[in-house]
Amino acid sequence: MLFQRKSTNSAAARRSRGALFAAVALTATFGASIPCAHAVVTDPSIARRNERAAYLLHLMDQQRYAEAAQGVQQLFIDYPTDAGSYEIRGVLQLHVGAISQAQRDFEYARATAAQSDPIPAYGLALCAIFTRDYDTASSMLSNADTVAQPTQRDDITIAKAMLAAANDSPVDAVRLASTVDSVTAREIVALAAYASSSSAGLPLVEKFVADGAVSDVPRVIEEAGLRYVGPGSKSNTVLEPSLTESVLQAMFAQRLAYQNAPLALGNDSVVMATIALSPPANTITSTGQSDLVVTISVDDHLLGMVNNAPFEMSWDTRSVSNGTHVVKFEISDTHGAILQTNYKKYKVANAGADLERTTNPFPPDIETALWNMMKIHPAYKAAEYTLAEAYLDRKDKVRSVTHLLITAALDSEYRNAGAAVQQIFSANAASKESYKLANASFSEPLKTPMVTINEMWQGSAKVREVALTFDDGPSPILTPPLLDNLKKAGVPGTFFVVGMRAALVPEILHRMRDEGHEVENHTYTHPNLDQAIPTHIVEEYLRNGVVIRSLTGRWPKFLRPPGGNSNPQVMEIARKCGMIGGFWTIDALHAEDSGSAKQVTDYVLSKARPGAIILMHNGAEATTNAIPTLVAGLKAKGFKCVTLSQLAKDSAINLP
Repeated sequence: MLFQRKSTNSAAARRSRGALFAAVALTATFGASIPCAHAVVTDPSIARRNERAAYLLHLMDQQRYAEAAQGVQQLFIDYPTDAGSYEIRGVLQLHVGAISQAQRDFEYARATAAQSDPIPAYGLALCAIFTRDYDTASSMLSNADTVAQPTQRDDITIAKAMLAAANDSPVDAVRLASTVDSVTAREIVALAAYASSSSAGLPLVEKFVADGAVSDVPRVIEEAGLRYVGPGSKSNTVLEPSLTESVLQAMFAQRLAYQNAPLALGNDSVVMATIALSPPANTITSTGQSDLVVTISVDDHLLGMVNNAPFEMSWDTRSVSNGTHVVKFEISDTHGAILQTNYKKYKVANAGADLERTTNPFPPDIETALWNMMKIHPAYKAAEYTLAEAYLDRKDKVRSVTHLLITAALDSEYRNAGAAVQQIFSANAASKESYKLANASFSEPLKTPMVTINEMWQGSAKVREVALTFDDGPSPILTPPLLDNLKKAGVPGTFFVVGMRAALVPEILHRMRDEGHEVENHTYTHPNLDQAIPTHIVEEYLRNGVVIRSLTGRWPKFLRPPGGNSNPQVMEIARKCGMIGGFWTIDALHAEDSGSAKQVTDYVLSKARPGAIILMHNGAEATTNAIPTLVAGLKAKGFKCVTLSQLAKDSAINLP
């Protein structure tokens, strides 16, 4: 009988819960039947598991960690004891910085995966490197090396080189990394050589950074994945996760810990033979309430149900393999409503029993993708910061600040680079010394202006000048015709460019500079800054600033938030990054959307007034076509078209 004071392990009790509900007349016992809505879901096919695993790895590769975390949760519902589930979650947790949780997952995987699988040992080695347990890391790398494929051994050698660097053995680090042909290996060689001899290593670090640039634009985005940051980094480890923001790391650690509830509740209880199972003491069963039903499952396989205190059930542990098993206690009322769910973890260790290992490993393509997610990538910020310090020691302030700006653009939290940059821009503002340090082409300081503001919405009404500004470019197709028309009209424009687009077409920014236009900051990826965390705001500004400076020779003076989405924090960070808000007096968007050049011209001319800042877009064909008639109309009204900086200067507005 299923319900009894002391339930036993019957064969029937191992059927699915839905089948048991159908087989047992519960109405006589409780007066009402318990619905079958909570039946255990049957495991999907192995093929389906592999498809889902491949998709989860794709999400991680795209840094879509929130979606990956949700998918991992479902994977564990269907495969709670599958070694592959633990490997995938372990890799995800490495990427988001939940290292202690990753370690637990790789430990389980190592106990249950095929002995020829190197992933668990390699994962444990990486966890040990993160936590600076270098002895364990060395041991795990040796274990992984014994079963690794030839294509995987280079990655293990890279990890061994990192260990040598962490153990203050730069010569060994160079020796090991020199045997591998990869970008990460070259970074290890360069930084280790610099640690051994700054004069001999500096050219190697400079070359490594130069090789990472594309079309004279420094790299401002790190590769996704685990990265080598060199000894002496902000966390005193040679390795960092893909996700570096501390706020986001804490969020994912909590989210994954919630998904990992069965394994997060205390240490394993080592058991053998037959034991009595009962809910943990902190459940509502301890209140003496009598109208409860406790359903006990082992690894999501129903063991049985009991409806009377002390709610115990015997479990013959010899019916399962040695290793870790999760017991679920689901407490319901007599109508089947679940009131509470608790988990407890047991490590079964019956004498003479072998640990059961997976018989359904991932296919080779998924194993390869999983391994690749644990490859170590270079962290350019480590090399950039090394150069910033090296040039500072050599009293070359301009080059030092150049590399500090790039470091902060890559990761504003790394070695407090973002805070250092903001201090540079904030210090000595009256003498503009900070601007000279950030801008190698700066020659003469601006005259001390009369007015200081954080946002500029228009110029002075006393000057018959207007500024034509264009957002959202550059585009290799749409920008050249716009520049052609501005050149024919003989007027300059102010372009608020998106950094990720500007980096792809350096020749267009060179042309803007050469033809007298002004290039300003519209962020790097065009996000909604009003919803961004401070570190992301800083990096959006600095990444685009570095791109603009590398292609035009000047640091931007204005920041225009995408969509105008702003708040005091957005503007304060802009000021600390050497910019003020560059907003608008006239917004021509609706006229541009009409597709009519005449409507654009008529609208702007009807609104034009002295000191106006005119907002248009670099993606509207109507705007490009409107330039000849618009400029002619403005001139006919006595307006001069100037850059935004010139309008500010003529209006006595203080700029950075």
